[in-house]
Amino acid sequence: MTEYRARMRDCTLFVAHVGMGSILQALEERKQMLLLPRLHSLGEHTTDHQLHTAARFRNTKGLLIVDDVLALHREMSRLIVAPLESGTAISNQASPELLRSISCWLEAARPRF
Repeated sequence: MTEYRARMRDCTLFVAHVGMGSILQALEERKQMLLLPRLHSLGEHTTDHQLHTAARFRNTKGLLIVDDVLALHREMSRLIVAPLESGTAISNQASPELLRSISCWLEAARPRF
């Protein structure tokens, strides 16, 4: 296990940007998350795709998305004292059904000579 994964497993609050890798890893470990999207307008990213990700995950159990640094600081202090209820853990592997569906799609798309 990497040091990062060990720290993720042992933490009580996971604070990060609204990246899919961060979200998926925290959901796998059932960790409460406090997230702040990186913004193109502030030169933090090349696009505002994290705003779209934030909109998609805003109502996910165990995850809180804030819109600015002041809210991040306020919520960080609050969540240490009053943690969010976590949701159901997700698997770090694709389901057999998903793998079959992808395999069938790829097979159907393969050119026939």
